[in-house]
Amino acid sequence: MKKLFFSFVMLVTLVIVAGSAMAQTSGTNNYPYMGGTYSYTLSGIVVNQDGNAKITHSQTGWTIVDVQAAGESSIYTPGTNIPIKAGAAQTLTFKIKYNDSGATAGNLTVTVTDGNNCDNFIELLITPQAKPTLELAVAGNVDDLCQKRKDSPLTDNKDAITDGGTSNSNSFTFTVTPSINHVAGGASYSYEYAISITDLAAIFTQGYTISPAAGTITHSNVTAPVTDTYTITFVSKSGIAPQDVDAALSSAKLTVPTISGKVEATGTYSTQTDKVIIKSVPAIGSFTIQ
Repeated sequence: MKKLFFSFVMLVTLVIVAGSAMAQTSGTNNYPYMGGTYSYTLSGIVVNQDGNAKITHSQTGWTIVDVQAAGESSIYTPGTNIPIKAGAAQTLTFKIKYNDSGATAGNLTVTVTDGNNCDNFIELLITPQAKPTLELAVAGNVDDLCQKRKDSPLTDNKDAITDGGTSNSNSFTFTVTPSINHVAGGASYSYEYAISITDLAAIFTQGYTISPAAGTITHSNVTAPVTDTYTITFVSKSGIAPQDVDAALSSAKLTVPTISGKVEATGTYSTQTDKVIIKSVPAIGSFTIQ
């Protein structure tokens, strides 16, 4: 019986193609985020006679795809024999897709069998981590407000709203506060959301601004959540009905890069909408001078 020559190079640990996988940090391929797809490479496979390899596991929430041996053009089904050529060291590559939730921890096993039916195997413990989450809340700094009026001195025979003119400037804010969880400390990520804020410029014709402008907001490659504050400024106007200014969030999304690609999560909202009421103030004409 021919002696099996199985290189100790086989002991090379399963690693992500583009970097170390043994750092105990979410996002690596031995600590993958649920919802992600990760690449694996096993190198240094040497058989004395043409043999085969099998990739197996007994966990739930894992799907092995894109299995390929060096020098082979075929993509093989996990659990079936994957040809391994005799001679120089060979490489086996594949990917694992992890479910958004419920992916369990356990060993990934690759068994290599020489052509003489003797085998060896290697295992890697994989511990899936919770999928990253993004939760947003929007809040006005007041529930309602009286419009500002001039106190004194007043121009003769003009009410305090009219006499104040553009100096009767009011402001309030909406703040959007993000909460991001299950992202490894120090890791960068990107997130975005859309915010709509009622524009009353057609009513408050002496001046009405929203700064910064509402719309799609993106924060790229940050390592900590960013709190956004939107300031609404307007000039008082008497004699109009109370006006609702509504702020609403939508389309929130979080993207966390991994060495093998990225994980995306749809955002949720602890408070998706909020309202500030600009209360009415009486209109006053002028005294009749007789």
